[in-house]
Amino acid sequence: MSGPGRNLHVCLAAVALLVTGCPARFVPGRTIVSELNLRGVSNVDSDALRSRVATRETSLWPANRPRFLRWWRWWWVDPEYLDPAALTRDQARVQRFYQARGYYDAHVARPRVTDLGDRRARVDIDVSEGAPTLVEDIRLRGCEPGDPTPLPPRVCESIHAGLRTTPGSLFDEDRFRFDRSLIFDSLREAGFATPTVIPHAAVDPATRRAWVEYTARSGPQSRFGVVTLQLSPSLVPFTGTHLPNGLPVSVIRSALNIDPGRRYSRRALVDGQQALFDLGVFGIARIEEAPRPGGVVDLNLTLSTARLWRARIGGGLEYDSVRSNIHLLAAYEHRNALGGFRRFRIEARPLLYLVNLGSVFGGGNAQEQAPFRWVPGASVTAELARPEMFRRTLGLASVQYELAPDPLIPSVAFRQVARVTVGLERAFTRRIHGAFYVRFTDLQYRPNEIADGDTFRSNRETLENDPIYRDLYFDQRYLHLEQTFTYDRRDDRAHPSRGIYLSANLLESVRIPSVSDYTFIRASAEARGYVSPLRNIVFAFRAMVGGTIGASYEDNGHRYWPLPSDLRFVSGGSQSNRGYPYGRVGVLGTVPIAPTPGTGASAERTTALGGTGIFEASAEARWQPRSFGMVAFLDISNVVGIDPEPYVNPQGTQAFGCQPTATNAVADGVGCAVDRSNRSLPPPRGFNLDTVRELFTNLHPSVGVGLRYLTPIGPLRADFAVRLADLGCSRNAADVAAQNRAAPSGWASYYVVTQPRCDFFGADIPLAIQLSLGEAY
Repeated sequence: MSGPGRNLHVCLAAVALLVTGCPARFVPGRTIVSELNLRGVSNVDSDALRSRVATRETSLWPANRPRFLRWWRWWWVDPEYLDPAALTRDQARVQRFYQARGYYDAHVARPRVTDLGDRRARVDIDVSEGAPTLVEDIRLRGCEPGDPTPLPPRVCESIHAGLRTTPGSLFDEDRFRFDRSLIFDSLREAGFATPTVIPHAAVDPATRRAWVEYTARSGPQSRFGVVTLQLSPSLVPFTGTHLPNGLPVSVIRSALNIDPGRRYSRRALVDGQQALFDLGVFGIARIEEAPRPGGVVDLNLTLSTARLWRARIGGGLEYDSVRSNIHLLAAYEHRNALGGFRRFRIEARPLLYLVNLGSVFGGGNAQEQAPFRWVPGASVTAELARPEMFRRTLGLASVQYELAPDPLIPSVAFRQVARVTVGLERAFTRRIHGAFYVRFTDLQYRPNEIADGDTFRSNRETLENDPIYRDLYFDQRYLHLEQTFTYDRRDDRAHPSRGIYLSANLLESVRIPSVSDYTFIRASAEARGYVSPLRNIVFAFRAMVGGTIGASYEDNGHRYWPLPSDLRFVSGGSQSNRGYPYGRVGVLGTVPIAPTPGTGASAERTTALGGTGIFEASAEARWQPRSFGMVAFLDISNVVGIDPEPYVNPQGTQAFGCQPTATNAVADGVGCAVDRSNRSLPPPRGFNLDTVRELFTNLHPSVGVGLRYLTPIGPLRADFAVRLADLGCSRNAADVAAQNRAAPSGWASYYVVTQPRCDFFGADIPLAIQLSLGEAY
């Protein structure tokens, strides 16, 4: 490679070295631990054992780096040095680790240190595990027949279902402590604020047997009493209506949602504390219980307010074959802007779209032969939200304005978007949330004259005359209602390993002259599941289905789909089917750009048209032992809503009135008036039985592997996928020849296809790379 493509690669490599690496720092005279081997470890978690010893292995970089990169290291990694005293203590740590997991016969040999030269060493710790100690019997006093102080039957059932220590299982001290906490928390959740749980275990190392017993006493059934508010650090009871910084106490008590006389519940305390933190103004929100005789539990709520305003600035880079941009982010937020905990936020996002970036890499795809352009854009969002408008209900209103290239095809059209939203968001329970919104969108399109490099016709003429773009990019407005419901039982929202997540979304709109151009009902549902059969191994699953009920119509030379372009279903990309670029699954349109010099072939653009129905499914196997991890995945999806139909008119029998000239087929802009009597795209279809049948039969699967690296803001991931269908990277020769004949003539020609084109860094290969931050789902 030569020219700008090579220069770009050199610059990217230099930037990567500067960002991720810096000169290494070594302590003179000390030895680096290059390797730490735990030999003979098979029945316990080796990663957990490594975390308990003081001797650590230095990460691959810089300890094992090539000599020519000795000056360089990850900026967040320091070398791990050998400490003989700590290594001696590690022998006892490993011995105790095995005993805590029921291996009382385990023998740990003296650690061996091998000099590898160049101030590096290898440490080997040999373990003989021996036979495990098993649980012979377990008893729960309070749930046994004939106990003088029995626990409620429903509590006993809950405890027995959750116990990790069972007869015949390995006696593990971690499980022993977990079961004690489980019994204690189950009683508190059942309304007993002051339970007593006495654990007891007897171990016979000679016979390798253990007997476990828990004695549980519930105490009186409890109810919440008085909630006293106090401020840190004085801890003096506060009785005013507003905090010193103006925050109203009524909103605080509403968020806490604990009234005197309510039945005691540990979950109510956890939910109330989380609701206070969600207000975003407290650095400390501590709830202390003060039980009184008679089963009454008073609460002392200690608060310390943080700064009410915050400002942030950041940026990012996005790249795939469809949309590439560099963007900045500047935001300001105040958590009590107008009093009453009203939250005001304003956010500005300037960006630069990298239009036709593939031409810089020297790709061979005809779509990337247009010249590279920097195209600016920006969006501004202002939002006002009121927490606890009603109990556990947030009210919000927002306004967004965007002036930027269209995300699906930035080289052709600019779009100007104004959105207004008002709505309510409510937490019905800890796991069930709902939201209701009213949204109004005004969408206007203009030709992207900055990126205009087509010698065949200008972007203005393209938007006015091309059948595909004329149906996608025209001024429109719509008003719709939206309802969302979620049920979340995941153990962790950012890094889930167990549980399920369910969501449903419903949108409705009615055509109203001058207010809304569409009538539709759009529904979608999604389910996610997570299972962790082994430590560091997670199996994740996702399925989504959506459909639309509505009708299309023609008006003023445009065909209105049942859905506006912003609400149509699209599939493909880092959060969807990773074997395809963004939006490239389903219905696509191809239009000519210009004849390729010396070949007679026409270059073309491919545009995602979206659809009225969608199906997506995915399965992942995730392995994340430490910071670095890997995944294997299978993605399947399909989008339907319009029949694949070529529309080529090389004879001009249905031409759009374009009279070619010597320099430009439509350069004068006079003889190219659109013939409004001609239909444009094939009419979209609603969601019916035929659509459903097609949705699940013409699927687009892909498989791949991915790399993960945990960062403080989420996992950094790179996914590499290959398609199992759509392996042909171009349309058939007859269709291409027909379109090529039409392109130089100025006659209208386009294709609607369902076989996505290939574009792997400008090459016709059915592969894709997705780079992003955060899990796919």
